Amino acid sequence: MISSSSTSAAPQSYLSSSTSSSTASPSLSNHEELEDIPFSDSGFEPPRKRQRTRTIVDHSAHESIMSRDSNMSGSSTPMDPTKCKDGEYSSFTFHSESENQDVTLHRDDRFYLPDADCVIRVGDTLFKVHKFLLARDSSAFQHMFTLPPDHSLNTRHLAQEGASDQNPIILYGESEDNFRVLLGLLYSLPHELQVYHTASVQLPQLITLTSILNKYHFSGTCAWALCALYNVLSGGYGTTPAQYSLSECSERLLERIVEVACVCEHQELRNYVEERWMGRIWGLNSDPLNGKRREKAVRRAVRVADTWGMKRLAGVAYYVLLVEMDGKIERTFSIDPSSSASSDEGTNEDDQTPPPLSPVQIIRLLSGHMSLVSLWDQLRRSAPAFARPDGCVFHVHGCLSVWSSAWAEAARSDVTLNKYRSCDIVGRLKRMEEQLMGNTDLQCALTPGCRRKAMFAIRELVSSVTDGLAGHFVDVVNVDEEANADGGEGMVVAPV
Repeated sequence: MISSSSTSAAPQSYLSSSTSSSTASPSLSNHEELEDIPFSDSGFEPPRKRQRTRTIVDHSAHESIMSRDSNMSGSSTPMDPTKCKDGEYSSFTFHSESENQDVTLHRDDRFYLPDADCVIRVGDTLFKVHKFLLARDSSAFQHMFTLPPDHSLNTRHLAQEGASDQNPIILYGESEDNFRVLLGLLYSLPHELQVYHTASVQLPQLITLTSILNKYHFSGTCAWALCALYNVLSGGYGTTPAQYSLSECSERLLERIVEVACVCEHQELRNYVEERWMGRIWGLNSDPLNGKRREKAVRRAVRVADTWGMKRLAGVAYYVLLVEMDGKIERTFSIDPSSSASSDEGTNEDDQTPPPLSPVQIIRLLSGHMSLVSLWDQLRRSAPAFARPDGCVFHVHGCLSVWSSAWAEAARSDVTLNKYRSCDIVGRLKRMEEQLMGNTDLQCALTPGCRRKAMFAIRELVSSVTDGLAGHFVDVVNVDEEANADGGEGMVVAPV
């Protein structure tokens, strides 16, 4: 078993030794010949002379050999071979003692290379590849190949793991398609790798490749793939196709990108995706999507932000969700308490039903509602201050006094209070900025310098409130214990 590095968020176990066989399988052929293997532009296998095995033994002899191998490997049933058109055996069935059932294994059409030296089983597919390719870049395979054999096995002859189809190296928790993507990269020629440095690359395949490279600790190659992924998304290789643009792609693709960025600890990619996702959420208010679909998109962002600890994204997502639900906030109490934040995984992308909120998320929404309403009550009473500019001789009793009166009037106006909900502080502040920009009293009573600084103070206030949204959506945790530990009294809260 090969475990992941402590600095990587790769799955905990994915390599394991096979215990179903103890001896290497004897060769099934007594004649070998060399033939030229033509190179295909669509494949990943490099052109070379390779040895191709052809079977010219009769079927009865083969059954005798397979029966003997079955008995040596501990199987209770002999293998049932299936021939290819060229005489090779592409699949066989045997009884696995560890799985207690008959198992049919198939040789991969593309990456079962007769001249290779390592057989790997993924699912029900056998791959035969070259060890030196898998062992490059200080990968997990390199460490696995250097492990000593397990001498504790009660066998007469200890077969080397990966030396034959009957005793392959088994990769648990891996899919055949993902492993083919990895092998496709390892067997690629230099000119075939250039596609990863263009905007026309298949982004889902690049994401899968980056994830599996990190999983098996191909550190240098993974850094190269992350760089390519960032450049594709940020436009470094040209205009990104619309279906892969972060402003138009599906939420599921955004989730995969965030997952890869966080697992691989690529902070630049993580920050870039977080910023673009926040822009998408702010734009949902003017989006023609219906309410359910808009709410689903925001709730999905909430779940992703909570999962990976993305505070800025969490603050914006919770805020927009709260504004969307304000006026019907009591409906959140009817949600099943057993629901979890990941309960919408695997749902149809076209399903417009919003995923359920978890009890923790409901608490955050309610605490955020209370905190934002309280903040608005403070902001509406006092206008943002600004320093006296050069040339203003009557600043305190002149400009600041007029500014405070205009601020209070804009805060209690109908266009501010009626159009925006009580918790929508950002919306109210932006609406007040529009009113104050067109206020004729300010234009006449304030000096040009004071007026510029007053408008700049509003924009700074809006930016400050937006950046601090995550601090309003908090969890109530261990009130008594935490308060006693801190030596204080009252409610203790944990920020998102």
